[in-house]
Amino acid sequence: MKILDNPETVSLPENIRYVKTIFKAASLCETGNIDSAKVVLQEVCPEPLQQRDLYYYNCILGLIKFRSGHYQKAFQVAAGVLESNTYDLRAQALTERMMARIMTYYEQYDHAISMFYRSGEHYRESGLHKSAAVNLKFLASLYAQLGAFTDAVEKIKEAEITLKEYNDRDELFYLYVIGVKTYLSYNSIDTAKYYVKQAMETADFTQDKQMRASIFNHLGTIESFQGNYTAAIASFERVIQIGDDYFGAKRRQAEAYINLASVYNILNNHKKATDCAKHAIEIIDNDVLDNLKYDAYKELFSAFITTDPLKASNYLDSAQVNLEKYNRLSTTETINFIETQLELERAIRKIDILQSDKKRNRLLFYATFTLLLLVSFVFILFSNMRKRLSQALLLLVRKNLTHVNQIQKMNEIINQQHQIINKDSISQLSAEQKESLLFSDFKTWLEKDKKYLQPELDLNMAAREIGTNRSYLSRAINSRGLKFTEIINKYRILETIKIFKDENDQRSEYNLEKIASEVGFNTKSVFFDSFRKETGMTPHQFREYIRYVKSSDVDIIAYQESDSPEM
Repeated sequence: MKILDNPETVSLPENIRYVKTIFKAASLCETGNIDSAKVVLQEVCPEPLQQRDLYYYNCILGLIKFRSGHYQKAFQVAAGVLESNTYDLRAQALTERMMARIMTYYEQYDHAISMFYRSGEHYRESGLHKSAAVNLKFLASLYAQLGAFTDAVEKIKEAEITLKEYNDRDELFYLYVIGVKTYLSYNSIDTAKYYVKQAMETADFTQDKQMRASIFNHLGTIESFQGNYTAAIASFERVIQIGDDYFGAKRRQAEAYINLASVYNILNNHKKATDCAKHAIEIIDNDVLDNLKYDAYKELFSAFITTDPLKASNYLDSAQVNLEKYNRLSTTETINFIETQLELERAIRKIDILQSDKKRNRLLFYATFTLLLLVSFVFILFSNMRKRLSQALLLLVRKNLTHVNQIQKMNEIINQQHQIINKDSISQLSAEQKESLLFSDFKTWLEKDKKYLQPELDLNMAAREIGTNRSYLSRAINSRGLKFTEIINKYRILETIKIFKDENDQRSEYNLEKIASEVGFNTKSVFFDSFRKETGMTPHQFREYIRYVKSSDVDIIAYQESDSPEM
């Protein structure tokens, strides 16, 4: 930093001075001085930069956007870096890690996991084994969030070995915090307390505000789990007292206020719960923390459900709106939208190289105008794509109720056909009638003893046990506009929902990875994708919604089960 601040830097050629400024911004960003890094980078004019220097500029710009909470802009910049030539494998790995963290926020879990592994490989190729271990730390956090407990614990232990070799106490602290979160998710309080102790003994958290906020939030959560509400309140209040002049302060304070609101609602002190939830909303303001806004409005709903049902209904509506916004950001449409922009930007860059300065400026003008039109058009489409959560759930009910009637009618028709048609006349049936009968036999076989729960189930097995061949059965299924795997997954998702809703089913307390295995899924990623496709929510969101509404003593908007999924 002293070299970069040398007065002689002013007399250097413009391009060299810009490069020094870029690295000065990088240094400030890495030390947590985000606002200063932003101001410094604004001194750089990117147009005259050579390709390598522009590469570093965009790496740092993306990092600043990310740490400022502007995730979509950071994603756009980072994607451009990853699409360009790789001039520095270390910078590439850092950008890939940032991209993976953004994808985690938007719940693009498969992409995030892949990107974390890719980043880790590049760190190892560069000889930065500690940085690769940090990636394992993020993977542990992601696996814990997905309910993959075994994978999360495995990554924690792998990362711990390397971080201990480098004696990086700060990274070990945050690794142990992830250990706390992981074991809290599985109600293993004693192990969670062990990791709290490890974190507090590893680093001097008293000198780092971010560390203090993190550890006190988790201590409060543990105390709340154990019913020690006075101690929990004291821990959450300590987070608030730390102040807001550290990276991630808004999120930590908002979480503390929401946790306080939850405890006060448990203690029936609804006035304090209301004050805390409103404080959380004020802190969040216009930041992209829609999931926390959902939690805050949910606590307001709980505070008023018994005293003012109308106001409670309004707060529940606000909670659902923010949950919808969060879900909308986590859908693939956002990624596709940004990728569309990147395709256009890549085309513009190619034109830049091929054309003269004069032509380039003119083409950039047209390209920018086209981009604005494209953004406006896609935004309009995107803003109308999803309905509010309550409407979606209601539609699911109606859809499945209609489906039940359709299935009953279809079964009646098929039974009538079975009564009329005997074995001797089957050969005289039309191809369509044969397919209908074969599909009926397939459904009957599939639902008997819930054969769809078998993980090894495939088209060959089904055809063999029904007494037909693979081609005939595939044609019968396809005639309904479906694929074999789609039908099987629909049955499995309905079985999952039944598990979630039945409090007497011991499987309802299993983690999501085990539930996926119980209903026949071989991989958790297929389970998550299939569940979101069928319900519009992740398994975790659906289960938490059912638990929350039941605990609030209000009617559940149910995902109506039927004997079989819609065909």
